[in-house]
Amino acid sequence: AEENGLPAVLIARSVAGADVPVFRGDDAYGTALATNHLISLGHKRIAMVGGTDQTSTGRDRYQGYLNAMEAAGLEVKPSWRIPGPRTKQAGFEAAGQFLALKDKPTAACCWNDLVAIGLMNGIARAGLVPGVDISVTG
Repeated sequence: AEENGLPAVLIARSVAGADVPVFRGDDAYGTALATNHLISLGHKRIAMVGGTDQTSTGRDRYQGYLNAMEAAGLEVKPSWRIPGPRTKQAGFEAAGQFLALKDKPTAACCWNDLVAIGLMNGIARAGLVPGVDISVTG
């Protein structure tokens, strides 16, 4: 859009080097709120499921999770980050990896609601009850 002069606005993410207006929420703050909710329920081992460092939103949401965990004095293990697409299928497929983690997390902060729904489906398929056995946020 910059080359041809068409007006453009980036929505929900920023792109390095793009000299156009950006309209987006505070992904780090929002994910910190979700993580803090899990911490307030008593969780100490919380995984982050979904998203990647290839997008601004992925980087910012992971940073929000880290900020909340560190502010609460909780350990963050690299294995507790399960990156992936932001889809229901990806959340479902992440359930096996999540449930196989050593020092099992008791909760998951998911990248979005679709990932959370998929993860809950996978947890249920494994015979556990989402929200009872494992807390999940979107």
